[in-house]
Amino acid sequence: MDVVRWAIDRRPGDGSTAVADLPSVQLRLGRMDLELRAARIVVLEAARRWDAHRDAGDIAVAKLIATRAATSATDEALRIAGGPGFLAGRLERAFRDARAGLINPPLEDVALGGLGKAVVDRERAR
Repeated sequence: MDVVRWAIDRRPGDGSTAVADLPSVQLRLGRMDLELRAARIVVLEAARRWDAHRDAGDIAVAKLIATRAATSATDEALRIAGGPGFLAGRLERAFRDARAGLINPPLEDVALGGLGKAVVDRERAR
């Protein structure tokens, strides 16, 4: 992640401490890592299920989880980098690209509505 390299190299104030060594930054980096790892696991499992059974039921779930993780991670990265993160570059581009997932199908409300309807239908069938 570019923001990690930036945090390691950036030494504000008297220059004695890297931004990456601040506990609040490490907390943010840990949160980013957790969410991105979890999303990767969900996406890979959805792909495995698709390959095995051509079951598209988990594709929307994977898309929603991955998009939420990407938007959260880029938000955290910009909080770490501050104003310089909004300058044209890889972080600013990742921020915009992550948000593009919010407007690409399936839209979150549509996907969640479909998931909710499936839950109700399963319960009715019991």
